[in-house]
Formats: sequence, structure tokens, C-alpha cells
Amino acid sequence: MAEFEFAGMTFKGGKMFIVLTALSTLGGVAWGAFEFYNDYRNMKAQIEEYVAPDLSHIEQQLAVQQETMESLTVLVESLDTKLDETKDGLNQEMDKVETIARRVDDKTAETQREVRDDVYAMEQKVNERMRTLDQDVRELRKDLENKIQTILDNPLNN
Repeated sequence: MAEFEFAGMTFKGGKMFIVLTALSTLGGVAWGAFEFYNDYRNMKAQIEEYVAPDLSHIEQQLAVQQETMESLTVLVESLDTKLDETKDGLNQEMDKVETIARRVDDKTAETQREVRDDVYAMEQKVNERMRTLDQDVRELRKDLENKIQTILDNPLNN
């Protein structure tokens, strides 16, 4: 079996395996620590070199947009006021139109009643005249028949 002697100590088989494992673990830890430290140094350099971007143009754009929004808000409020005024004016005009329409309806109904009454009165007069005329025609017919009968009854007629 292999033996290994170091600083007055002798290492055989299993001990040698443990020592090799410990040395390789120690090497891995040292390598990992070196990589971590190297990444840390690189990151530190990048952080020190970092310059914040110039955002002044974005701030200017935001200021312009803020002004635009304020002017639009004023415009919308103005339009809202004008819309309310227009709505009130339209409501007043609609009330006037409705009043006129009611008056026209009332006047039309009144005129229809007057025309109906006039037509009825005319119909009554025409009926009365027709009765009178009919009576006169009957009387004239009777008178004519009597005269014709008188003429026919006259002995000189033959």
C-alpha cells in the first residue's frame, strides 16, 4: 500500500484519501473565492464608471405634456360651460315651441268647432229650404193637377 510521509506524520490508504479530498476541497474553495473576488472587482469598477443618463429631455417633454394637459383641461371646462349654456338656451326655445304648438292646437280645435257649427247651421237652413221648396212643389203640383182636372172636366174642351 502506498504511504505518504509529511512533517513527521505518515499517511496510509484511507487517511491519504481524506487528505486528498481535503486538499481538493480547499483548492475549490480558494478558486471559488478568487472568482467571487474577481467578479466583485469588475462590478466595483463598473459601478464607479456608471454615469446616470441625461433625463432632462424627458423632463422637458413631461413639462410640455403637463402644459398641454392644463390647456386641454381649461378648454374642456370652457366647452362644458358653453354646452350647458347651449342646453339651457335649447330648453327655453323648446318651451317656446311647445307653447306655440299648444296655441296652434287650441286655435285649430276652436276653428274646427266653429266650422262644424257653421256647417250644421247651413245644413239646418238647407233642410228648412228643402222642406219649404218641397212643400211649394207639392202645392204647385196639386194646383196644377187641379187646373188640369178642371180643364179636362170642362165640357168645352172636347
